[in-house]
Amino acid sequence: MKDVLFIAYFFSESDGVGALRSRSMVRFLKEKGVSVEVMARDSFRGIGKKNFYVWTILCIFKLLFSKQKNVYISCGPFNHLLPLSLACFIRKKN
Repeated sequence: MKDVLFIAYFFSESDGVGALRSRSMVRFLKEKGVSVEVMARDSFRGIGKKNFYVWTILCIFKLLFSKQKNVYISCGPFNHLLPLSLACFIRKKN
């Protein structure tokens, strides 16, 4: 069984259409037997709703110390794509 760390800033139903693709992808992966841990803007007790850049830094720390070897970064805003990709590269995560 694979473990995936799924990072999507917009994920909850209240986020509207922007989160639909991410929720569908997580549902699909779970149906295929993949263990998925989701990090969304609600993951860090609401601090992500207040400040996107603090959320990005918290995601980087979570990514660096997570056990998952596979990471999926979904949808925009794409400001966090480069720092998260560098963290994946440093930790040799797919």
